[in-house]
Amino acid sequence: MRPANDAIMSISLLSSLRKFYRSRLFLPASILAIWLCIYARCFVMFRSQVVSSARSDGANYFYYVRQFGFHALRSGHIPQWNPHIYGGVPFFGGWQSALLYPPNLIYLVLPLNLALCLDPAISTYLTGLFGGLLARKLGLRQLSCLLAGTMLMFGGPYFSHVFAGHLTLLAAMAWTPLLMLAVEMAIDEPGVRPVLIGALALGMQILAGHPQTVLYTALMLTVYAAFRLVRASARLQAGATLICMALLGGSLAAVQLLTGLQVSGEGVRARALDYAAATMYSFAPSAVFARLPPVSHRALETAPIWWETDSFVSVAAVVLAMAGVVFGASRRRWLWVGMALLMLLLAMGGNTPVYAAAYGLVPMFNKFRVPGRFLYYAAVFVALLAGTGVDALLAGGPRIIRRPQILRGIGIALAAVSMLELLVYAQTRCAHYFPNTAHLRRMAAWTRTHQGDFRLLENLPLPPNAAMALGMYGVSGYDPAATGRYKTLLDAAGVRTNLPGGAPNATTHWSPVLRLLRCAFIFVDDAGQTRFAQTDNYMPHALVMHHLLVYSSDSDEVRAVVAGAFDPAKAVSLGAAAAGAVGAVGPGEPARATWLSSDTMLVTFTSHSPGMLLITDAYSRFWKATPLRGSCQPRYSVVPADYALIGIPVCAGRHRIMLTYCPPWFYLGSAISVVALGAYLLVLVAYVRRKHG
Repeated sequence: MRPANDAIMSISLLSSLRKFYRSRLFLPASILAIWLCIYARCFVMFRSQVVSSARSDGANYFYYVRQFGFHALRSGHIPQWNPHIYGGVPFFGGWQSALLYPPNLIYLVLPLNLALCLDPAISTYLTGLFGGLLARKLGLRQLSCLLAGTMLMFGGPYFSHVFAGHLTLLAAMAWTPLLMLAVEMAIDEPGVRPVLIGALALGMQILAGHPQTVLYTALMLTVYAAFRLVRASARLQAGATLICMALLGGSLAAVQLLTGLQVSGEGVRARALDYAAATMYSFAPSAVFARLPPVSHRALETAPIWWETDSFVSVAAVVLAMAGVVFGASRRRWLWVGMALLMLLLAMGGNTPVYAAAYGLVPMFNKFRVPGRFLYYAAVFVALLAGTGVDALLAGGPRIIRRPQILRGIGIALAAVSMLELLVYAQTRCAHYFPNTAHLRRMAAWTRTHQGDFRLLENLPLPPNAAMALGMYGVSGYDPAATGRYKTLLDAAGVRTNLPGGAPNATTHWSPVLRLLRCAFIFVDDAGQTRFAQTDNYMPHALVMHHLLVYSSDSDEVRAVVAGAFDPAKAVSLGAAAAGAVGAVGPGEPARATWLSSDTMLVTFTSHSPGMLLITDAYSRFWKATPLRGSCQPRYSVVPADYALIGIPVCAGRHRIMLTYCPPWFYLGSAISVVALGAYLLVLVAYVRRKHG
């Protein structure tokens, strides 16, 4: 009886597996199992290590940004301004803080290292899941959906950014397949459901904090939807559904979208990049097979910025994609081929005229660089073609084949080999680093004995944003949200900025601008040892100036400020807009400036004659000065002083000023987002009730 029982158990097990394979649970569970093959060990080592390379944005930027932003959010405050780097930079409006992105709530409840490991892990899983769901919506089989999801989450165009620590890029890219799924639904089945799915996906992508991905996704889906609408049976309904989806999604994330758009107007990328800068890191066709696995971690750590143009999706998947083109049953495969080629041409950047056309015609396209990121969108369509190839082989291939079971075996084998290739690839690209470096520990020990209202200047290879972790203030830093005026001033003075177009080398000479920016110490790395040079006579945080120098142009003012003859303690320079400011001959008078929060400052002083209050923090037109009780002046205006710093014209008398940074569109966006969220929930509840009777 025992053999019979074993046979019955085997049949029962096979039946259960067959049911599981056909169930809706198969895809998310299988994606999870493959995902754990790479990420399981990350959760064991989180106490001391963090996912990404030690020379990446994860180590040099996001570690400090997440620590600063969510520490403030945990206290009930949304930080609009970060005073610790570049003399102050916009924080929430700088996009990449991603404070309101729901998955980032993990930073509020988990240790920082664990949250930094979970962040790319969650994004990777969502990418695979949404890629598989997109393939399922397009009618592919379970194995094909699993392959498509695995290709997207572990292929080079996506997973290479885990090595680079591009947390916001990874998070934003994850929602692209779900957005495409919503577009397909809107065209095939226009109505409430695709609006709800698409609006959620678009809102989440905007809140994820990477505007370049939002723009590239919008461009790709606009072209794709235009071709799909040509043959749509209900074009008007589909078009209306797509418009409602975009409006509701943008409204849900309006607080981030509007604030980011307003703040970006005075950032380093407010102006269009020149074509040479915009086409940096274009994909070269010769690089297709340049970095096939296995590659050692050490080789990758010393290689140039390879992750922006990594096109690996596995050799077996390319074979399956070609089979899908030749033998596939889906009529849309030719549209997928065309879209894949278009995205590939855009990824080639300056190597083809296609990117030049988009650079000149698409709004805001010329504000971003790295065309190689279009490879991810090409990979979406290659993954669908590979899934179509698996389907074609599982169906037995063309009718002229007499033994279709052989083709079925080949299809399963190629899918398995492709997923194995991708796992090996991902294993070689999953780097880790120790955030608590020896340099940082030495700097932390130093700061415990050196307190004051001054700034530091760190030179490479010291962490450029270390001042944020130490609670200090830095002259320079590493943040694309730095204001354009401040960057211009640093570049003119020859101070390293860690930004595109900035001076690439460490500061090797003393500049009078450093005195103006309250720089008291310059940190340098000497043969692996951290040492510092002390400076003298740095400016106070705030000072009332009476000698006013007015210049007719910005260029004249910048040249005057960086000139060696300029003494920032005796005079303040102003642009032509402040020509009516009143000053008097006499020495500067002290003022007391105290930070009450990251974006609020209290300034108190008494001026014996009219002058200009100079605050040695970065100027922004969104600073608002409000008189407090006891102040002799009924209203204040904020103007740029010494080109890049804060100036406030004042009269003689006692002053108490509350200086607050907050872009007005933050309040407008907040109101729109609250209303949109309420409307979304009402529509969702009504839809669920109607669907379930």
